[in-house]
Amino acid sequence: YEIGLGIPAEPLFRSESSLLSVSVDGEAVGTAALDAGLVTSEPARISEYSVADGDRHVETVRSDGIVVSTPLGSDGYGRAAGGPVLAPDTGVAVTPIAPFATGAGPAVLNGPVHLRVERDEGGVSLLVDDEVRREVPPATRVTCVPADRVRVLHLPADTRDDGATTRG
Repeated sequence: YEIGLGIPAEPLFRSESSLLSVSVDGEAVGTAALDAGLVTSEPARISEYSVADGDRHVETVRSDGIVVSTPLGSDGYGRAAGGPVLAPDTGVAVTPIAPFATGAGPAVLNGPVHLRVERDEGGVSLLVDDEVRREVPPATRVTCVPADRVRVLHLPADTRDDGATTRG
């Protein structure tokens, strides 16, 4: 057992996950452990976003927003929006939120990921780990770059004492 934690020391699973350094037109605005995203400021308002992986254009999508998830955050909001759950060191997941066209889907990219609001029908907000950082007008480049790494300790599924089950 780990001293003071009351949980078995093995089989604990340790991994590392990259954080995302987020900037707007070159100005640093935050670091995300889980995800960063562009979302319409008003519910059910569609905007158009472009996504690039480095210098390569990936897609342009009309949707309520777009989320870039780290492996650590990929089972959160990105997954709820239809994105994949990522294993450590597999890049970042880029997932449209409620896309207007059914052909738009998630992508796993290496980064840096560049997002741009191409057209908006209302305000668009930048969120970093679910905290609104600023409004983003059209033609503004938001860049998410895998940055510092953090160590993550994954507990065994049977260590909770409240009767709930957890992932291992």
